[in-house]
Amino acid sequence: MCSPAAGAPASRLLRENMRKKILIADDDPEVRDFFSDILGEAGYETACCEKGGEVEKTIAGFHPDLLLLDAMLPGVDGLTLARRITGNPATEDLPIIVVTGLGSAVAAFGKFPQVKALMHKPVPNEELLDNIGKAMKPG
Repeated sequence: MCSPAAGAPASRLLRENMRKKILIADDDPEVRDFFSDILGEAGYETACCEKGGEVEKTIAGFHPDLLLLDAMLPGVDGLTLARRITGNPATEDLPIIVVTGLGSAVAAFGKFPQVKALMHKPVPNEELLDNIGKAMKPG
């Protein structure tokens, strides 16, 4: 998975999203595939990471327009990644949406202005797409 869906319906929204890239960082393969399918159908190009240690290298090669970040990743956790990404001049402007199944993990991400949304799993499709659209708007 983790690529645009074949045969996705053509629409204004789909055309607007074409060529926009989203990196999905989640250790659950079902969640990665679910997000990738939804985003592919909406016209986004996706790449995926299952471990925290893969995220920064993938950002450098994939150049995403947004990071969809699970708070709890094996290796390097989401909070550490948010700190590194926002502290790096090359990635400091990358919008981040944090997705988690843990309620207590969310508050710590609020200190980063790059974190545009905090969502709890399971995430409804419309909420996911709405938050991504808002996070990727200029300004």
